[in-house]
Amino acid sequence: MSVPLDIRDFAKLFRNFTRSAFRLETLDVYSVPEEKDSYQRFLRGEAPPASHNEEWCGLIRENIEAGKTMERVHIVPSPLPPYLKFEIDWGYVHGIAAGEKVQLLERTQLPEEMSAMKDFWLFDDDTLVLMRYDEEGRFLGAELEREPKVVAQHVRVRARLLSLSLPLEQYLVKHRTA
Repeated sequence: MSVPLDIRDFAKLFRNFTRSAFRLETLDVYSVPEEKDSYQRFLRGEAPPASHNEEWCGLIRENIEAGKTMERVHIVPSPLPPYLKFEIDWGYVHGIAAGEKVQLLERTQLPEEMSAMKDFWLFDDDTLVLMRYDEEGRFLGAELEREPKVVAQHVRVRARLLSLSLPLEQYLVKHRTA
């Protein structure tokens, strides 16, 4: 059973987890109003400003320095569309520099039984937040999933996805030389 999660309570999870935070991303495009100008700059070939993603990277650094892990897997198409290249160049590389582990998995490599997986955050193997988006990738809200069997299933999904996916650097080397 999932219940709506207030955005302030959701934000607290990123400071209050004790061991691990894991994110699954499944969309090819996330329509984030705050990214619109940055995305246009990326498309024009501009470099990100020095302060880009500073707050998020600071949070990653704090968590990593406290001995916690932050990981994500993004299920991606091949070839990568422009938005995902933007997410890598303007987002992921800075998160990795701050200590986040980012891995990519081509959609064609995703096991059939996982093909319907939706975006989620998993904190400390016991707090599951299901992310809801519309068809254009606009964030609709988050839901806290309380059913232990569903949480346990997502713990297993995380382990499988991490074993199947490639760290971002390896993915890029493999696909830029292929």
